[in-house]
Amino acid sequence: MGDGTEPRSFKVITVGPPAVGKTCLIMKGVNPDFTLPPTYMCTLGVDFKVKTAMHQGSVVKLHIWDTAGQERFLHINRMYYRDSDAVFFVFDLADRMTFDKLDFFWQDFKEYENADRPAVKLIVGNKSDRKEREVSKQQAEALAARLGVNYMETSARSGDGIPQLFDALVARLAGTKPATAQGESLVKGMKQNRSCC
Repeated sequence: MGDGTEPRSFKVITVGPPAVGKTCLIMKGVNPDFTLPPTYMCTLGVDFKVKTAMHQGSVVKLHIWDTAGQERFLHINRMYYRDSDAVFFVFDLADRMTFDKLDFFWQDFKEYENADRPAVKLIVGNKSDRKEREVSKQQAEALAARLGVNYMETSARSGDGIPQLFDALVARLAGTKPATAQGESLVKGMKQNRSCC
């Protein structure tokens, strides 16, 4: 793929409760110079970003759909579940309730994903920079083991773990065929808010 052929594009979505840092995680992954805003503002509907990466000489494009965490937006989020190539299930390491809600988001995603072509799934414990941790690494790894997926920790504030998260995702996706030709097909009509959530 390093011979001038078109880059392979994959549809990636973020899923999880509000205020766990999904938007900031994506922003930091796309732009390492990104800094957290001083105040919290939630994502309304779905936001969209593109990250270009290299894997073994090939260009890989991640079309990242950042979904809102509020349950009133679930009907919008579900439009993006099907034909997703990968999904980050994100929780806040300093908020036990967000970890406990992952089962709900997991089941909701599983109900609507393409069963013939399951997405690559990763559980992400964000805000690893926070001292007041309420979820241990062992607890999160136990959940990931029960669900049969990998677990990684990140900090959207410091950037810790984010390059490794995206490197791991790209490596997993590089061996698969994209579910859809283009990730932008659902842009029209969606509500966007480019603040951090």
